[in-house]
Amino acid sequence: MPFLFFNSQQGPATKWYTVVACACAFCLFSFCYLLFYQTDVLVAGQHVLSEGKTHYVGWVGAVLITLTLFLLQRVVFMFTKLSKRAHFLTYFPSMLILTIVTDVSSNIDLGFSFGGWYVAVPILMLFFIGAVWTARQMEPFEPEPASPGVTSRTIWVNLIAMVVMMVLTGIFSNGDEAFHQRMRMERLIAQGKYAQAIKVGRKSQVADPQITMLRAFALSKKGLMGEHFFEYPFVREGKTLMHDTIGNRTILLNDSILATVVKSSRARLDYKLIDMLIDRDVEKFAVTVRKAYPDSIMPKHYAEALAIYKKIAPPPPPKAEETDSKKGKKKKKKKEEEKVVVQAPDPMQLRLDEFLKMKEKKDKPGWALQLRKKFGDTYWYYYYMKDE
Repeated sequence: MPFLFFNSQQGPATKWYTVVACACAFCLFSFCYLLFYQTDVLVAGQHVLSEGKTHYVGWVGAVLITLTLFLLQRVVFMFTKLSKRAHFLTYFPSMLILTIVTDVSSNIDLGFSFGGWYVAVPILMLFFIGAVWTARQMEPFEPEPASPGVTSRTIWVNLIAMVVMMVLTGIFSNGDEAFHQRMRMERLIAQGKYAQAIKVGRKSQVADPQITMLRAFALSKKGLMGEHFFEYPFVREGKTLMHDTIGNRTILLNDSILATVVKSSRARLDYKLIDMLIDRDVEKFAVTVRKAYPDSIMPKHYAEALAIYKKIAPPPPPKAEETDSKKGKKKKKKKEEEKVVVQAPDPMQLRLDEFLKMKEKKDKPGWALQLRKKFGDTYWYYYYMKDE
């Protein structure tokens, strides 16, 4: 199939290896890059440009775009006939289009624009034409490789150049981590996959109001606000996390989906309690949470906040000895007075004490990293370290 792998004059084995190696590298990179990295960005782009009438499917888009760009490269190869050390140049137009397609603006919902590509594309194409002309003039004088086959310098020069173009594609496309996370969370929430949406950005320190609002929504739908909210970094605008009060923009989700959380009284309560904890108002929180959650099913962050409250709240006044005024008898029997009751220590209070002791060891090397590693997923870390 000369159209796919060679020009009409078939060269030695090294040329064949070079063409096949570059083709495999490009197709593998393009497919994986589109499917595993840029799917959510392309979903947002197609949703906006089609006004929600069509939907981008990850694996289908990756196959079609990769196939189209590979066929474009074969056309360029037919015209340029570059099959030696400059063969990588035949992939330049395909790589350029791949970069432009995945350079979706993080503000695409405010309006579509090609940005600086209006200027960059003509300049880059002039560079490409000049590079191809120069390579065509020099190719007849290139010596045949001393070591034919896969160990040939020709193959590795092309593969290294391909890697450079791949890196440049990643640099100049949309690499906004926050935007990637937001679009992935929106896509999963729209599909009702709340558990998967919660896991997005679990190991990342990137946060913005939109990510925080979406994560809080997914946690509330699974009833896990009090269990996991403070395990993630967050940014709150306004006085509450509720979506309809902070003006956060969404692309794939509409207000009717986000408003479903308001219908649940438990969800509204969790939002209220988390807002109190963000404000570090543990006194008001303690009064509210005890009316709604018994100690036996107290979520993790709520129990951690109550441990702080017990630590900072003033001790209750001692109770006077109770007697039965009507019968004139004491309620407590003599045996009960002599009985010594030993109360087991509260594990949550013990762990809080451990955190506070570790917090005071600021002069210890690696103190901040160790504290974050051990207690970074607790409410205590937010409460005590927010201003440090």
